[in-house]
Amino acid sequence: MADELAAAAGGKIAAKKKKMGHKCCAAANCNFRSDNRPDLSFHEFPKDDYLKKKWEVKMRRGDATFKNIANKFCCSAHFLPSDFKQSLTGHRRDLKRGAIPSVFKWAPVTSDPRGERLKLRNEMIAKSKSEQQTEHGPDEQQLAGSSISSYSSGRNMVVFGPRTLEEFINEKKEEAEQLKAELTRAKEKEYIFTFGLERFSGSNEDINFYTGFPDYQTLIEFWKYIEPNSSRLTYYSYLKNSTDVNFNNAFPYLNLTEKKFPGSSVGAQRSLQPIDEFWLFLTRLRVGLLERDLAFRFNISVPTVSDIIITWSNYMYIMLGSLPVWTSREVIKLHLPEAFRGRFENVRCIIDCTEVKCEKPQDLQKQSEFYSEYKAHNTYKGL
Repeated sequence: MADELAAAAGGKIAAKKKKMGHKCCAAANCNFRSDNRPDLSFHEFPKDDYLKKKWEVKMRRGDATFKNIANKFCCSAHFLPSDFKQSLTGHRRDLKRGAIPSVFKWAPVTSDPRGERLKLRNEMIAKSKSEQQTEHGPDEQQLAGSSISSYSSGRNMVVFGPRTLEEFINEKKEEAEQLKAELTRAKEKEYIFTFGLERFSGSNEDINFYTGFPDYQTLIEFWKYIEPNSSRLTYYSYLKNSTDVNFNNAFPYLNLTEKKFPGSSVGAQRSLQPIDEFWLFLTRLRVGLLERDLAFRFNISVPTVSDIIITWSNYMYIMLGSLPVWTSREVIKLHLPEAFRGRFENVRCIIDCTEVKCEKPQDLQKQSEFYSEYKAHNTYKGL
C-alpha cells in the first residue's frame, strides 16, 4: 500500500514538472534552456523596477513586446562568479542581492573592482601582521599589544589601541566603498532614464520610430562612418559670435575650423556626448520634436538644442553631400515607368519645390525670409 502511494505521488510530481515546461533565457541571441543546459541555473527577473530595467538594458531586451511576457529568466552563463552566493554544497546557484548580468558576447567580461581591492587589502594586512610577528619577540609583541596610537584633530584627541585603530580604518574604508557604489548606481539610474540612445538600444522598434533606421546595429554602423570628426565640431553659436573668424567661409567646414581651433569642441563645454547629440538631431528630423520638448528630455537649454541641431545639420551636409545621389541614365531607362515609355524616354528627373513648416525665427529678417504666402506659415524651402 505504501509503495503504491509513493508511486502515485511521484507520478503527480513528474506530471507537474512536465506541465510547467522548460525555462528559457531571455537574453538577446541566447538559446540556452533548462532542458538543453541542465548544468546552468535560471534566475527569474527581480521585482524591483530599477533593477529589472537594468537587467533589460544589459540583456538588450527593452522592446515593448518583451515587457508583456510573464516568467522571464536569465541563465547563470551571463553572471560573474562573484554574483553568486556560496552554498554549503559548493555550488553557486543563488544570486546575491542586486546582482546584474554582465557576461555577453557584445560586452567584455570584467572582474569586480571592489572585490579585487578588498582581496588586495586583506593580503597587505596579513603580510604586515606576519612581518610584525617575525620582527618582535614574545615580550615585544606583548608591549606592542599594550601600546597606544593617537591622532589629534583641532582641540580633540582620539586614542586607539593597535587593533581598534585597524578596525576603525577598515570600517571607514568600507563606508567609503559603499558610498562610491551608491553614487555609481545613482549615476547609472539617471543615465538609464535619460532620453538617450543607450536607453533604446534593446528595442529596434523604438530605434526605427525615433530615427528611421531599421535597427540599432545599422544606426551604429552609420555612426562609425561619421564619428571620427564628431568630437571636433565647432558650435554654430561660437563661430557666429566670434570676431576673428570669417563665419561664412569658416563654418561649417571642419578642414578650416580645425586649423584654427584644434582639439575637442570649441567654446563652452559640451552638455551631451557626441552620439547623444546625433540622437537628438535624428529625433528632431524624424519625429519633429519641438526644441523646447527636446530641451526638457535631455535636460539642457533651448538655445543649446538649437545650437546642436544647426551644427549637426551642417556637419551632415559635409559628410553626406559628396555622396552620389543621381542614378545613371542606363539604370533610369531600365526602371522607367510604363507611362513614360515611348513618350518621355529621355527623362532624367522631375523637379518639384517643397516646403516644410518650421518654427518662427527670432530674427526679424529671417522671419521675412522664412514666411510663405502659399502656406501662410514659416517654412523651409527646397528644390
